[in-house]
Amino acid sequence: MLHPLAIDHERRTIGRVIDHLEHAATTIGLDQVCLGGDFVSRITRELPRIPSPADGLMPPGLEVGSSIEGLAGPEDYPALATALAARGWSTEDVAAVTHGNLLRFLRAALPA
Repeated sequence: MLHPLAIDHERRTIGRVIDHLEHAATTIGLDQVCLGGDFVSRITRELPRIPSPADGLMPPGLEVGSSIEGLAGPEDYPALATALAARGWSTEDVAAVTHGNLLRFLRAALPA
């Protein structure tokens, strides 16, 4: 999930997303990690009637439609891939996390 509430509501940066991905890869293995973009900001812009969560569920100052700086939607995945490479991730590992692991899972889980 790429919403600041799941990553870090105080530091909404691509760097914190990478920290999150690296922690997941270390904890459960890189082959089990893929992107799951909950881009709530896009949903709330397109469907403004979505109700806000009940009081107390969101940290002060974090709006439902908040996003990670520089990562507002899937169109910004290239920036994330570039940042992963700059952090030392190999081309193969970036490909695995951005799409390869999910495709492998779907191919195994869905009927042909």
